[in-house]
Amino acid sequence: MRYAPNTDSHSSLFHIDGMKPTSMAAQDRIVIVGGFHGDYTLHTIDSHNQEPTTGFMTREHTNGICNHIFLDKLRSGLSIACVSQNDQYVRYLDYSANRIINEFPFEYAINCSAMSPDHQVVSVAGDSTDIVLMSAQNGQVLYTIPGHLDYSFATAWSPCGRMLFSANQGNL
Repeated sequence: MRYAPNTDSHSSLFHIDGMKPTSMAAQDRIVIVGGFHGDYTLHTIDSHNQEPTTGFMTREHTNGICNHIFLDKLRSGLSIACVSQNDQYVRYLDYSANRIINEFPFEYAINCSAMSPDHQVVSVAGDSTDIVLMSAQNGQVLYTIPGHLDYSFATAWSPCGRMLFSANQGNL
């Protein structure tokens, strides 16, 4: 559903037949919806008659839920969708080419990830009491931040990039 507050109108942007949406991100002219079975659909907002692009982040895992998606650019300038998934991966989707360009494995389900403002570091929150900082370029773990008492579900950077915030089931 698309809502325009200035006209108080809403309309359907595209239909998602058979998909169970679990996450969504929008930026510039792109909307991507992640699904319960590792599937996704991608739509360009101003392309009224164009069919959305669809695909799968994973088909090999019984629990491939797309928990979180963000749209950003790598330092190279490539526009990506970064998807955090229950199948223990963070994946980069080059949405202009509709192909996965990187997969970074973890030992637990990934619930959220966020790119630092300088596009060098991705913070990763998941079914762990730690927050992991990984290189945005190659997925190498740079630092592990301990301290949560339960699994983490959210992470976000301040606009200046000097502070990182995270939250879990038990506390902030």
